[in-house]
Order: sequence, then structure tokens, then C-alpha cells
Amino acid sequence: SGDLEYITSTTYSNDFLFFPDSMKAIAQNFNVEESPVAVEFPPVEGEDVMTRWYPERDIMIHRERSKPIAMYDMKSKMHGQTMIQPDGLTGDGIFEFEKAELESDLINFKFKDFQSDTADFRLKDIGADDENALAFSTVNVNAYVTFGERYGQFKSNGGGSFISFDPMQYICYMEEFKWFMDNDDIELTAGEAKATDASGVKLDGAQFISTHPQQDSLDFFSSKAKYDLRKKVIYAKGVKFMNVADAMFYPDSGNVTIDKKAKMRTLNNSKVVASFVTQNHNIYNSTINVFGKKKYAGS
Repeated sequence: SGDLEYITSTTYSNDFLFFPDSMKAIAQNFNVEESPVAVEFPPVEGEDVMTRWYPERDIMIHRERSKPIAMYDMKSKMHGQTMIQPDGLTGDGIFEFEKAELESDLINFKFKDFQSDTADFRLKDIGADDENALAFSTVNVNAYVTFGERYGQFKSNGGGSFISFDPMQYICYMEEFKWFMDNDDIELTAGEAKATDASGVKLDGAQFISTHPQQDSLDFFSSKAKYDLRKKVIYAKGVKFMNVADAMFYPDSGNVTIDKKAKMRTLNNSKVVASFVTQNHNIYNSTINVFGKKKYAGS
């Protein structure tokens, strides 16, 4: 019994079991002393953890038992295990923020930030009645999070990766997004154009698709967007036009705004071209309400 020091960590247990090639223990607590220089380490504190140490492999593993492992600001928790080695600290499991969580098989922790090549990311819907409700979620992204500057940067790894805006009943295929922890905002940016519409015109940006059951997969392409998590509003920019029923709508200034439950705000001062194949009719200064892929009204 006692304490065992390894690199920048100290493990406390009343029952260390030593084997020829390893050590195991149920540790009452352990900590990692933060280090901002050379090989970086974040501050870590854990209670009631399963500990394994492999001297020849030069690695010590701490796995949670009854409590998650506290890290950084001590409000963030690691559900799973951490691995400390001479070249740094890594983790495997779910990293929980106050309002979000990131799940990965390999997270590389530094002094004030961390990175993962492949992760799933979820933002909680704090105002929802269901405590498990999500405001935003995506899978298969490259993630970088900094506690120093208070943001997270995420890039799609492709392979069918998409973003789900659960309260909005929309999904999108944005290439990259930035999460601002304290402002509850997400900025999304698209990659190169990847599609053309029925008339052969190139559609710039990323595709937004409504998942509302009565909107028949209404969609549009946006080059940049902002998601206000508090107000539950998507502000899409760079929307050149959208196909609805037999017409094409050109939003004023390329702006489209989506409220909760996939409700698109009125498109004022818009141009309408009908049909989108023949393009025989051009109507200007229109006020359009879009209700779905096959339904709209205007004047």
C-alpha cells in the first residue's frame, strides 16, 4: 500500500499487486500533474479506478470504476480509460464537457487542448425536457478542442459523415465546423461544389436536407452557415437557389433561415423561375413561403 509515482502521475492504493511483468490495483485516487513544456500533460484527477502498469511497455492505464476521471477544468470528465506514457497522455472512451461529449478510441491530450483523428461529437439540448436530447450531432470527424481559446474545430473524414440538427429536423453534409463553447454557436463551412441541379447549374456548397416527414426531403445548398444553439436557428448563407415543385427560387442575398421543426422563414424579395426545366417565366420581388419539396405559396 502507499503511492506509486510514474512520469507526472501519482497513484494511491491500499493494495498494490505486483507481478513479474506488471502491477495492478484498485486505486483510491490518482492524479496527473499538469505540464505545459516539453512533453505536455493536462491536469487529471481520478477516484476509484482500476490501474494496470506495464514497466516493459512503459505504460500505465487507469480505468474508471464508479466515477469518471476529471480533467482540465475538472468540470470535464473522461468516461473510459486514460493511458500515460513518456510521450504523453491518451484516452479511450467518451470525453464529456458541460454541454457536449466526444467519443473516440484514441484521444491525444495536451496541456490545454486535445486532438482525435476519428471521433463522434454530440451537443446536448440543454433546454429540452429530455435530458438525453441532442441539439447537434455528427460522426466520423477529425477533432481538435482547445480549452485555452474555448473552441472546437471539426473536419469531416468523409465516408458518409453528416451533421444532424435534431430540434431543427435537418441534416447537412458540411465539410468543417467550429464550435464556440461559451457562445453556444456553431459556424459551418462547405467544401467544393459536388452537384448540379436538374437544369445543369452547379450547386455551390454543402447540402442541407429536411428530415421533416411532411417536407419530402426539401433541400438546398449553402456555402456557409451558423447554428445558434440557444435560439435554435440555422442561418444559411450563399444559397444561390432551391428547386421546389416545378420552380426555382433565388433567395434575396442568398440567405435562408430555418427555425425549429424545419420551418423555413419567408423568402422576401426573391426571384422565381418556372419551370426549372423550360425557364419560360421570370417573376421578381416575390414573397415566398416554402412548406416542403412539393409545396409553396407566394405573391
